[in-house]
Order: sequence, then C-alpha cells, then structure tokens
Amino acid sequence: MKFVLGMLAVFLGVPLGAMAQSPKESTGHGYLVLAPLASRSHVSGNYAHIGFGGEGPIYKRISAGVEFGPVFEWSRFNDSAFALGSANISYHFSTATLGSKVDPFLTAGYSIFIRAGTDNGANFGGGVNVWLKKKIGFRMDVREYTGNVRAHHLGPRIGIAFR
Repeated sequence: MKFVLGMLAVFLGVPLGAMAQSPKESTGHGYLVLAPLASRSHVSGNYAHIGFGGEGPIYKRISAGVEFGPVFEWSRFNDSAFALGSANISYHFSTATLGSKVDPFLTAGYSIFIRAGTDNGANFGGGVNVWLKKKIGFRMDVREYTGNVRAHHLGPRIGIAFR
C-alpha cells in the first residue's frame, strides 16, 4: 500500500514542473490511446489496451509522464482484464513551443501490471504527436512492454492528444 501511495504522489506531482513555463512554451499535454496488442508469450488471444495519460516538460526537450488503463482480451473482457500503469521519461525531437505541428518522441520507463497481485516491468518505444489545432492533435506510437510481466506485448497505439 505504501508503494501505491508513493507512486500516486509521483504521478500527481509530475505536472507541477510545468507550471514555471513561459506562455509560449508547452505546459505539457494529455492523451487517450487505444492499442491493439500482439502477445509473444504463453498468454494467447487478441488483447487491447486503453490508456489515459499525460506528460509535462522537466528540462528542455525532456518530459515526464504517467499513464493508466485496462488491458483486456477482446472476446472475454471480464475474465482477462488487468490494469497497466506506467511512469515514463520522454525525449521530444521538436521544440516545446506551442507552434510546433509535428512532435516526434522516444520514451521509456517503469510499468506495473495489476491483477490479484502486481508484476513489474519496463516499457520503451517512440512515436509522434501531430497537432491539428492549437489544443488538439493525433497521437501514434509503438510501445514494447518487457520484464517480469504476465505477457510481453508490442503494439501500435493510436489516439488523440490534447493541451
């Protein structure tokens, strides 16, 4: 329980670093993604992940973020669902100004799978945010989950980003 409360404090504290930005700099963004997952382990089936997260700049082009959401098998949601949480560091290749339309990035971090206990792991990947308007955009990335987890997953992630 102490671990969960500690992680919650870290997850909620990340956006505070964005508050010292000047008006023309990004103060971070949120996103909602749907990710069909391909399993390479003993777990079979067609899995999907719905993730809601956000990130904020911590130094120049480096940002910190969190994400949380369910992972489930399409055909049997009730029997297969578990929670996936991640805390990541990202490097953005474009500048942090609000005028940037295309924002490619690399990301890596810690992942936790939760269902009747927890499994720890890591994730890494990369993608792009394409800002269609000042406050809304399209997000696409690929993420690999590894480590001591119930299943190793690789999947494209498609969704919306918002500022």
